[in-house]
Amino acid sequence: MDSLLAAFEGIDDPRVERTKAYPLADIMFLILCAVLCGVESWRGVEDFGEDRLEWLRTYLPFENGVPSHQTVGRVMSLLKGDCVAKAFVQFMAS
Repeated sequence: MDSLLAAFEGIDDPRVERTKAYPLADIMFLILCAVLCGVESWRGVEDFGEDRLEWLRTYLPFENGVPSHQTVGRVMSLLKGDCVAKAFVQFMAS
């Protein structure tokens, strides 16, 4: 888990500080888990998170619950794809 979180720290978060209701690590962990379980849409990511919130909280706080599918999609659209890919490769290499 530490190597995964360390990889996420390498991703620049372009959001304005006051708009960060959900930490980037929470969002990225949620997406990774959902995709590994076969989820193929942002709404599916939200549903996955809602259904498994207790389990997700065993790894990260998810203090504000699960972000909406709109939030997940918006955050992902702001991130640089090459940074996300590099973080994922770093995690897989570790």
